[in-house]
Amino acid sequence: MLRILLILTAFLHVPTLAKADAWDDCVSEDYARVIKGCTQILKRGKRETRENRSAAYNNRGKAYGLNDEDDRAISDFTQAIKTYPKDFLSYNNRGIMYYTKEKNDLAIADFTKAIKINPKTSDAYEHRGKIYKEQGEYDLAFADYSILILLRGKKAAPYRKRGKVLYAKEDYDRALADFSKAIEINPKDAESYRLRGNIYSEKDDQDRALAEFSKAIETDPSLAWAYNDRANIHEDRGDVEKALKDRSKAIASDPEGPSFWLNRGNHHRRAEDYQKAISDFSKGMTLDLSSHGKLIAYYGRGNSYFEIDKYEKAVADFTKALEEDEDHEQALASRGTSYLFLQKYKEAITDFDRFIQTYPKDAFGYLTRGEVYLAMGKHDKAIADFDKAVDLDPKDSDIYSSRAEIFEEKGDYRRAIADYDRIIELQPNEASPYNDRAWAYFKWGKAAEGLPDANRAIELSPKYASAYDTRGHIYEMIGQKDKAIADFRKALALDPSIEESKKGLKRLGAISKKTESAAQNKAGDPKRTKTNTSQEMELSFWNSVKDSDDPAMFQAYLDQFPKGTFATLAKINLRKLKKAQ
Repeated sequence: MLRILLILTAFLHVPTLAKADAWDDCVSEDYARVIKGCTQILKRGKRETRENRSAAYNNRGKAYGLNDEDDRAISDFTQAIKTYPKDFLSYNNRGIMYYTKEKNDLAIADFTKAIKINPKTSDAYEHRGKIYKEQGEYDLAFADYSILILLRGKKAAPYRKRGKVLYAKEDYDRALADFSKAIEINPKDAESYRLRGNIYSEKDDQDRALAEFSKAIETDPSLAWAYNDRANIHEDRGDVEKALKDRSKAIASDPEGPSFWLNRGNHHRRAEDYQKAISDFSKGMTLDLSSHGKLIAYYGRGNSYFEIDKYEKAVADFTKALEEDEDHEQALASRGTSYLFLQKYKEAITDFDRFIQTYPKDAFGYLTRGEVYLAMGKHDKAIADFDKAVDLDPKDSDIYSSRAEIFEEKGDYRRAIADYDRIIELQPNEASPYNDRAWAYFKWGKAAEGLPDANRAIELSPKYASAYDTRGHIYEMIGQKDKAIADFRKALALDPSIEESKKGLKRLGAISKKTESAAQNKAGDPKRTKTNTSQEMELSFWNSVKDSDDPAMFQAYLDQFPKGTFATLAKINLRKLKKAQ
């Protein structure tokens, strides 16, 4: 549509000396008639004046352009220029066609030639200024729009266009002055109200920005971008319902605008309404998306699939996103993580190898590749990656936690405890690191050294069942039977699924036959873990927290199931939520 509007700005040539029938067709609004009539005129050759032949080429060229026959249009405008090189409109028209074919250097050359022939041809300044702005050559664009203002000073549009250039340069005060001048000339210039609202938003004056967006909507209720911009402010203020209402109005105003579907999709995604997000992203994909738009759509939908555990579909969308930007950090990391959850470790390693190569200073790549190696049982490679992640981000407690887990599995309790020391330095008021360190001391055969940590874990979190279980084992080991029995009972009162506390009571002769029988019926895998809960309890616990946006919920899962089936997923979700805070 932009091309058609630009082409129609050119004047039609209507020669006075010609056969009326052919010229009637050549200047008509029926493009088939234009092509037919102008072709007849051109067949007359030099029986027509150069001006007439140039006019026929020009009008036929415009008809071809409006029919999307770009090359034919350019050919005719070129013939018009050769026939009568003094006609600035021929250069202007050809420049427009070059612009539509993204041949901006040729377009600028033609607009410049048109201006040289006729310095007052405002269209050429307007078109050239537009290209300069799109190319980021703001000073040149500013100069062209300033001349456009001199030529069309009583119109609002030139001020609005120059204001956009100043806005792009972040020269907000002068941009504001231009938008205000446009409104002064035309109080119904809704777009200038909207743009002025954007400036107030940049100046962090959200109340005035909101008023401007509302004024733009009042002036033109169909202005989709005004609804979109107002929605952004509502969302930033936490007024989710108003934001969603405005995003839906933007879509109603311009249902063919892909950006509005993608923006509402992201709104739903942030609100964790993933099915609606998927629907909106899918609709956006059916529209005319730019490469950047495709990237947003596929990444957004892939992320939504990821959040509802549909990892195969997530991988497919992240792959599409990477086709638009092969080095997109989030898409690459998310696809690698999806492969991890699908247990496609080879593919996950490939993605994180590439991630690390592209973003060598981002600890996330090493940390998550280490998690993949850990899942594969390649402990030495996992430790190497965790070591590198620590070097890059020594304040990320998740890295120490993952590395400590491997050290414990290898029986290297000294290094495991050193990592727990570091976690406690970083999170002195978190209960779980103290409990983890206490348990490491216990397994190392130094139970008494872990007692202060178990006490501290309980002090910080009095309802932390696992900490009572840990302290019960320590008391049992150092011969304080009554205290051990009390702690095992407290652990079971808080979490009846802790099988090791039941076993502790049995060892200490403090469990009834009825309770013992129930424990045997509920017992799962006898292999010792820190929390030792059944698979059924773990799955139930995971289902209750997996969709949460509260980091504490995932931490609670990890406290109970540090080596559980979903431990890696819990760690990644916890890491993501902490970074978002």
